[in-house]
Amino acid sequence: MRKSFPFLIVFIVGMISSGCTWIKEVPESNTVRLMTIGDIQSCEKLGEIKTSVLDKVGFIERDKETVVENLVMLAKNEAVKLGGDTIVPASNLKDGEMRFWLYQCAER
Repeated sequence: MRKSFPFLIVFIVGMISSGCTWIKEVPESNTVRLMTIGDIQSCEKLGEIKTSVLDKVGFIERDKETVVENLVMLAKNEAVKLGGDTIVPASNLKDGEMRFWLYQCAER
């Protein structure tokens, strides 16, 4: 058991830092659009979504692109639950957190 423990630690850290994710897409989240504020026209603003994930494990930082992808997926999942169809980044990535504005752009 003692000989396999260091291997297990290295394996877990490797999986986490490589961008492996356990965030599951909710049904219909793939229909939620990620847009910029300049793309929003005649949309109803529904509110704001704050998402967060781990941006580092111990002293090992996760890939920023993967962290942002995880945050966007979480925001899209939440948008579905809240009845929106479009999200717009409202902040930059900071300490594993991002905020998004939620909109309803398509007619219901």
